[in-house]
Amino acid sequence: MGGRREGDADGSKVHAESAQICTECEGDDGVSEKDKTCMGLENKYGAADCVSAQNGQMRIAGLQEEGDGDDAANGILHKHQQFQNRDYIRIIIQALEHLGCRQSAEMLERESGVRLRSEAVEELEQATLQGCWDKAESLLPQLELDDQKTLKCRLVIKRQKFLEMLRNEKIAEAMTCLRTEITPLTEDSKMLHSLACLILCKDESTLQKQARWLGANQAGRQDVLKQIEEELPPSAIIPPRRLDYLLQQALKYQMSQCLKYNRSEPWDNLLVDCHASDDLVPNETMYLLELHKDEVWHVQFSNNGKFLASASKDKTVIIWSVDEQFNVYKILKGHQQAVNIVAWNPDDRWLLSGGGDLTIKLWETRTGNLLREFKVHTESVSAIAWLNDEDRFVSGSYDKKLIVWNAKSEEPEKIITGERVTDLAVSKDGRRLVMISPEQRIRVYSLPHIAEASMATTMTFSEKGSMTSICVSHDGRYALVNVSSDDQYASNASPSEIQPEVHLWDLEEKKLIKRFRGHKQGRYVLRSSFGGNREVFVVGGSEDCRVFLWHRDSAVVIHALKGHSGTINSVAWNPKDAVMFASASDDNTIRVWGCRTKKAETKKEHMNGASAVTNGIIKT
Repeated sequence: MGGRREGDADGSKVHAESAQICTECEGDDGVSEKDKTCMGLENKYGAADCVSAQNGQMRIAGLQEEGDGDDAANGILHKHQQFQNRDYIRIIIQALEHLGCRQSAEMLERESGVRLRSEAVEELEQATLQGCWDKAESLLPQLELDDQKTLKCRLVIKRQKFLEMLRNEKIAEAMTCLRTEITPLTEDSKMLHSLACLILCKDESTLQKQARWLGANQAGRQDVLKQIEEELPPSAIIPPRRLDYLLQQALKYQMSQCLKYNRSEPWDNLLVDCHASDDLVPNETMYLLELHKDEVWHVQFSNNGKFLASASKDKTVIIWSVDEQFNVYKILKGHQQAVNIVAWNPDDRWLLSGGGDLTIKLWETRTGNLLREFKVHTESVSAIAWLNDEDRFVSGSYDKKLIVWNAKSEEPEKIITGERVTDLAVSKDGRRLVMISPEQRIRVYSLPHIAEASMATTMTFSEKGSMTSICVSHDGRYALVNVSSDDQYASNASPSEIQPEVHLWDLEEKKLIKRFRGHKQGRYVLRSSFGGNREVFVVGGSEDCRVFLWHRDSAVVIHALKGHSGTINSVAWNPKDAVMFASASDDNTIRVWGCRTKKAETKKEHMNGASAVTNGIIKT
């Protein structure tokens, strides 16, 4: 199932008793109440109770008081309101000005007695636009700036003053300004030298070009004012378009709290809270693929979303056509033992497969022909991933080798030794490679230098427990890691702590930010995936035969989907269809999941409502 685990001598699994699905406290969707936790929100709101509403919203108990209608809402607003009325009014005045309603803005200022800008800021604006540089500088102490920002603003003013003197051919005054006013403010000799060289400019156009200066006109002075305003505190001047920014934040937050929002377009309705139903959340089997003769260990969609590749213990790889209702496109035979993993190259013309026979095979997807075979690993191939240049890829194994290959040669470009490789992933932007090992370490490498002799690890994280797989987000910033309960944590850990989890790591911040729970994972390899529009979901398999679908931002279980009769080893989301993912299981089948709306449309268009069985596919 995705390659043998450490300790499985022959690569086969030791079968335990059939997984029993616990029905205690289960709801209608098969998810126990204790699974529906809000651990992802505890950092924000404490141990809040999470209630999944019918419209897909998530309500946090404790942030809403009893009561009906506007009175209750107003009570909550006053109780939790942390902003000052003065700031609120200033933001409205700024918004009115931005909308061109200057008279309304002035009327609000008069009625409220609140000014958008302080008197000092207005005087500074006037002095700057009129070119009264000494007066502009004298106003800076009234603007609550620290010494560093005051110095920066003074330099901006002095530079404009100096350049306008040059433009007006007041060379002697400009030289005095440079020597007695600008030089004492900075130790930047390079800047001082460049300013001195401007004295040699013969005309205004040359001066503007050399100094990268807009001029002594309104545009040039507006630019000076903009640079000064960037240093001012919000108490003095509100950041530009502040209301727009706050509304965008609010809309984004509402989307993040709506468990089932999976639309391609962002929520933009200011009058109604963000809401969504199950219409665009995969929740039932659309296709059941039954052609494999043994356990299916890995599935992966092609980058264009048109094909699905599956790797099986039956030593074969099958390519299924998505556009043709998952009819078989190619069956790839050649491995002598179970196939652990498959990987599409960036343009989908090639497919790699790695197996327990210690080999990696390169297939041409259009013809199904075997193009090349790579034999260097001395243990089962556990991981393969393409780099960003279409011809090169990396492979990993328990033989402590991380190998860089060129698909056009059977000889490796580079062999990196050191740690056993459980799994690896490459970010879509080609910036980094992330690798996990049985030594409970996550290593992040900088990809542009991976083939160099002195490749360095850019980051290393430590995990607790046995990691079985890793998946990197589309933007390359986040990583999903499956952590099993097998040998997990220290020997003195309590039973409640010893449970499988899927961990979400922020690779930029170098910290663990979410834990997804509810599934079962002991000694077997399970692979999870990001999914949905903007990757709002996390989906993963379980040893209790269920597929778990979590809300990424909150870590709440949305669905625990039944259908398989064996451990679910791998899940993969279609990169071109936000409402489709596939799951591979020990029951020898692959299930393609979708939602009721899309299922109805598919039946109407392709099958006129009739069921059919073709090439081992049951269309439900």
